[in-house]
Amino acid sequence: MENLLSNHFRHPYTRIEFVQKEIGVSRPTATKYLDELAGSGMQFKHREGRNNYYIDQPLVALFEDREPWAE
Repeated sequence: MENLLSNHFRHPYTRIEFVQKEIGVSRPTATKYLDELAGSGMQFKHREGRNNYYIDQPLVALFEDREPWAE
C-alpha cells in the first residue's frame, strides 16, 4: 500500500497500466486500488475511449494556480 500512495502523490494522473508496472501488481489489483481511491474522492475517474484515467484533481489544481517561477 505504501507504494500505491507514493505513486499517487508523484503523478497528477495515472492509468491502470502505470500502477501495475510501478508497484508490481496484477491488473485486477491495480484496478481495485484505483477504483477505491476514486470512490473515496482522492482521485477522479475519467473514461476516454477505452482507457480510464485517474486524476488527482487537488494536485492538478495546485499546478494550475501556481505562480510562474521568478527569475
